[in-house]
Parts: sequence; C-alpha cells; structure tokens
Amino acid sequence: MSVETAIPLILIGFPALVIWLWALVDAARNPAMSTAKRVAWFVAVIVLPGVGALLYVGLPGRKRLLVH
Repeated sequence: MSVETAIPLILIGFPALVIWLWALVDAARNPAMSTAKRVAWFVAVIVLPGVGALLYVGLPGRKRLLVH
C-alpha cells in the first residue's frame, strides 16, 4: 500500500469506522428507544453503513447514550 492510498484511508476511513461503531452500539443499547425503533436503527446502520450511521448521528430529536 502506498502512502497516497494510506493517508486518505486513515483520515477518512478511521473516523467513518468510529462513527459507524458508535451508531451501532448506541442504537443497540439505548434504553430511551422502544425495541422496534432500536432494531430498525440497528438494521439501518448495518444495511446502509455510511448513510445509516450518518442519519442516526445527524437526525435531531433522539437521546443518545454517548452525547451529553
């Protein structure tokens, strides 16, 4: 792997992975959501990894575990 390939992967890929994992964990463990909503968000984040995670993090109106 060349440096030109590694730098964008690190700068974009790692933060994207962190946001995706955070959305998965938060959607799976959030007691403020009903079970149906929790499962729906979990599936959305799994099936549409980039879009689902960004929607989960970006849409207002939900309480999240890791954001105060």
